[in-house]
Amino acid sequence: MLEAVTDVNTRKRDEAIREVVARHPGVTIAQTIADMIQLGEATTKIQSALAARAAELDGIIATGFHPTVAAAAILTEWHKDPNRKRLRFVGIDTDATVLRAIREGAMDATVAQNPFGHGYVSSALLRLLDEGWTPRRPYQFIDAGLVLVTRENLDTYATEVRRVTTELVADLPAKYLDPPGSAMLELRGLDKSFPGVHALCDVSLRFAAGEIHGLVGENGAGKSTLMRLVTGLLEPDRGEVWLAGRRVRFRNARESMAAGIQLVQQEIQVIPESTVAENLMLDKLVTRGWGCARLAGDPRASPETSRGRGPPRPAGDDCEDAQRRAEAVVADREGAGSAHPAAAAR
Repeated sequence: MLEAVTDVNTRKRDEAIREVVARHPGVTIAQTIADMIQLGEATTKIQSALAARAAELDGIIATGFHPTVAAAAILTEWHKDPNRKRLRFVGIDTDATVLRAIREGAMDATVAQNPFGHGYVSSALLRLLDEGWTPRRPYQFIDAGLVLVTRENLDTYATEVRRVTTELVADLPAKYLDPPGSAMLELRGLDKSFPGVHALCDVSLRFAAGEIHGLVGENGAGKSTLMRLVTGLLEPDRGEVWLAGRRVRFRNARESMAAGIQLVQQEIQVIPESTVAENLMLDKLVTRGWGCARLAGDPRASPETSRGRGPPRPAGDDCEDAQRRAEAVVADREGAGSAHPAAAAR
């Protein structure tokens, strides 16, 4: 028995019941009654179904308040007749009619949804956020706790609900939040896809001040993609980057460098035809017409002043270690790969 089928909760409960039924051979759903958003409507539909198919049924499951209360009242009268078939019944909510039906044996159980926890857990979260705690992930679902109410715990289930709520509140900091000022840099639920490739899926990392971390993975694992998301070279499909307790979204590597985050690419990205000085000073280069970019003041940038001086040594002539050091300074000056140096120099 379903309440409002337009409600996402009703649909999820329906899916869950069907999954459970599918696990038990020989068990089938004989009939589904839906759209019972008023008590009178629910009563009429349930009575009609019982009149037509009671002999085929072994039990009833209600997934909403109105059908649960209506069925509880109907079955309380139904089971007063010893000649009628015993129908098992589980519902949801703890209305007085429902609890009375359980006490009288007309109903097997109901689910207490913990409305106390819904309000109290939310208030506790707001208090912690106000104190500077931050969510560990961008979107988190907190199970407010359910208690199955039967004749055995009919008089004590309220205490169980409060116990569940107390445990939930106590677990909030450890399971869902980070303490104030605990992370210098934090990545929360980063996700990135390219055509045909899901490069990163829900990646979360925390970096405290003074720590050194190593990202280890085979080729294609997404290490470089993650770093490019952090430094603004790529934009995440989902997720957040937090720096020093505030959310940031860098549009490019210059903005990330200004905030203190810098990337040195693993590949050597110097321009072999340019000098080491030119590679280090890409933002100071000048061009003449369609010619190559040159460092302002370099003899090759002004033919009139180049007589008697040898050409500066190209960066491509240096050893790999020198290239690597040149690239590190290029990163420091130019934004750690916001564009390939060759493109920046054109």
